[in-house]
Amino acid sequence: MVGHLILEAAPYDPDTLGLLFKAFDGAWDEIKAEVGELPDGAEAARSALAMLILDLAKPGIIADAEQLKEIAVKAFRAARGPRKDRRCAGP
Repeated sequence: MVGHLILEAAPYDPDTLGLLFKAFDGAWDEIKAEVGELPDGAEAARSALAMLILDLAKPGIIADAEQLKEIAVKAFRAARGPRKDRRCAGP
């Protein structure tokens, strides 16, 4: 998975990398349904999410995986712009 490869290449110690992976996996679980089923689209979204997490995780800014996940999800959604509600409105 491209997202994990991007994070693995980051110059952080094992504990920090663990925090990044936890935040990434949690964020991806929350947004993956919004991305769609196409493999290329999902990989592009995973790459974008990984880059967002690396930007947010600069030393001294965020040191909590849950907080990093929440901010990354908000930033990802903001970057994608408003989405249409795909639920059926019913009769």
